[in-house]
Amino acid sequence: MNPSPRYEELANRLDTYLETFRPTVTLVEDLIEARRDPQEILILLCARLDALATGSAREDRSRKRAFCDFIAQYGGHRRLFESVSIGDLYYELGYHRWLMEGMIPVAGRIQRFSRLNQPIIQFLQDIPVPLTAEDCERVLTRMMTALRGAFRAFPGQRRTKSHSGKLADVQSTIIAGFKGRRDAPVVAALPQALPPLLKTKTIGILLYERFRSEAIHGGRVSLEESRFFREEEPYWASTEPSYFGRFHLVEFPGPFLLNTLVECIRRYRQHLLHRGKLPPDVHFAAFDDEMMDHLEFLDEALLPDTKELRLRND
Repeated sequence: MNPSPRYEELANRLDTYLETFRPTVTLVEDLIEARRDPQEILILLCARLDALATGSAREDRSRKRAFCDFIAQYGGHRRLFESVSIGDLYYELGYHRWLMEGMIPVAGRIQRFSRLNQPIIQFLQDIPVPLTAEDCERVLTRMMTALRGAFRAFPGQRRTKSHSGKLADVQSTIIAGFKGRRDAPVVAALPQALPPLLKTKTIGILLYERFRSEAIHGGRVSLEESRFFREEEPYWASTEPSYFGRFHLVEFPGPFLLNTLVECIRRYRQHLLHRGKLPPDVHFAAFDDEMMDHLEFLDEALLPDTKELRLRND
């Protein structure tokens, strides 16, 4: 069965839009082949993924949420992107345990040094634990003990243990670490208090925060360059800050990120052709000055809400 003229028109216009991403793919393929410029590779791939994701979402959706949802849906690795990186979570707990005396200098009062402290602060507020440095350190220690018993969080552990886990499995592992009779109130609160904290350490979020944002806004991302070019899947690199422990932190190699971009383009194209509708930004890019003649292809559900403005009378 031959495609309809309407389908062919949409496919041609969509391909014109997606072809703008082809030079990035070609350039990155050459850089990976030459094992050159890993920081530029990160910037190029993360920026292109971000562009696709932002164009797919409503205007009022956060860029982080749009990015993470997009790569999970179209990148071909949903289970991976939605899983928790154990080493990164373990690092977060260890860092804040080390920092706790400074965060709670006086019982009942907590200090936030930066926005990075907020997930731990919110977690501690959501569970019935006395707000003292000692009690909060004890809670974080119990969580770390549970994690290292079931998963691989730092160098030297058995290789049979997993570096990552489904959010529900990580949550149940932590809850099982609070077994004493006096822990009952904490155990009751954990199913609601843990998910927001665990979600900050999902692999998709880490790709956005530690790689996309650091590459674009921070200037340089710390990574093992030899593995960045060699590996085909995310790997966990060792880091050993002597003042608060040893950890395995997730890193994303160039070939994996390149494949994620290629898969996102392919699957996103299939999705849009199946729907027969384009998001507003994609529609504008695809049809340019002819966009008003092809409104039948516009996904109006993704248009921003309009608001009536009350203007000041001079």
